[in-house]
Amino acid sequence: MNDQNGQENQDFQLNMVNPLENTNSLPTVPPQPASAPVGDALPTTPVAETTEPPVTNPPYSPTTKAPTTVGDTRYNPVTGEEMKISDLTGEKKEEASAGEVNNEEKLKTVDVDYKPTSKANTVMLILFFIALVLFVVFLPDIQTLIAQYKAGPQKVEEITTGTLVCTLESNTVNLDRNITREFQYTDNKLQSAKFTTVVRGDATLDEETLNELNEQCVQIKTNVEGLNGISVSCSYEEGKLTEKENFDYASYQVEEVTAAYTEAGGSLLEFEKDMNIDDVMTNMRQGGFTCNKEK
Repeated sequence: MNDQNGQENQDFQLNMVNPLENTNSLPTVPPQPASAPVGDALPTTPVAETTEPPVTNPPYSPTTKAPTTVGDTRYNPVTGEEMKISDLTGEKKEEASAGEVNNEEKLKTVDVDYKPTSKANTVMLILFFIALVLFVVFLPDIQTLIAQYKAGPQKVEEITTGTLVCTLESNTVNLDRNITREFQYTDNKLQSAKFTTVVRGDATLDEETLNELNEQCVQIKTNVEGLNGISVSCSYEEGKLTEKENFDYASYQVEEVTAAYTEAGGSLLEFEKDMNIDDVMTNMRQGGFTCNKEK
């Protein structure tokens, strides 16, 4: 026991003499037996090991609001999974690029699908508004036509025996003429006629013209005297001349009457007995007359 204690003392002295020589290694202190006396052993101070603790993942805390980042590593605060920031940044860039491509594709699709309004649609719209305006303007007439359509076709009474009355107003620079032609017919066949012509003008300015017309009328009257089926009368007063002609086509002689009018410088409408009254009306209307059948 004494030899052992002496050896330990010797080692301790050597260490104290050259402390710098043993800085890289620590002395190994053998365990003391339990029965060794306290006074015989020198007290020894244990040296703590300098080993660094290992890095572990931070524990989850409910109050953690952001993921923990160490260097280039990012820890998920919920699962504790390690993720590299560079990988996450790359994924976001890819997603952003994909989003930009999709937006451009959508814009292209919109440009392709857009169809401007055609000219035909514009024209149809204008025509629709015009038709609407016309409908509003002619609404009363349309209502009348609808009422007549609902009432059904109405029979127009055909006048087979009566008088065809034709009228015409003629105006010149100096003179005004009112002409009336009345045709008597039976079973739509012409029988006789009465012509009345009234000429008006200024008594002073148109006196010469009215005198010439009156002289012509008097000449015709003289030429047809003694002829069958015709009579002529002339009435002249200040600024007004009235001529009346009566024809009875049953005894009317066309050639003689025509010659009498031509000699006086006048003209004559040529009609014959039993001529269809509708043909007479057509001829008068072609001359500008307005004609109606009356009983």
